[in-house]
Amino acid sequence: VLQDVATGKPKKTATVATTSWDLGASYAMGDGSVAFAMDSEGDMGLKAAVSVAGVGGSLTIYNKAEEAHKKYGMFYDAALNAAVNGATLSLSVNQDMELSGKIGYDIGGLNIYAGYDADDKGGNVGAKLSF
Repeated sequence: VLQDVATGKPKKTATVATTSWDLGASYAMGDGSVAFAMDSEGDMGLKAAVSVAGVGGSLTIYNKAEEAHKKYGMFYDAALNAAVNGATLSLSVNQDMELSGKIGYDIGGLNIYAGYDADDKGGNVGAKLSF
């Protein structure tokens, strides 16, 4: 039996208030997968990906709900990546045709990498030592 917090008396009905929520589903089979998500603010997205013999690709299409002073509407990202013998290469393009790329190489616990993101108008070069 539910009780009224203020009076301590039993309530006859229950009310559940939901102000925000997220919903998602995904399915994977073999070398491919697909996923869908949406939320209470109107954001939603769909992603499809496939990977075969160290080469993969993905396409993400999503909608951002309207926000003050922020870009909104339909967006997409397409990506292609490859990994062979410790070397990795990743290329992507977005709805504004801005290219991004990363390249890296693993030598034991040392990862050497470089990348550029046209959306951020900058890149990075570095090394990471893991032990």
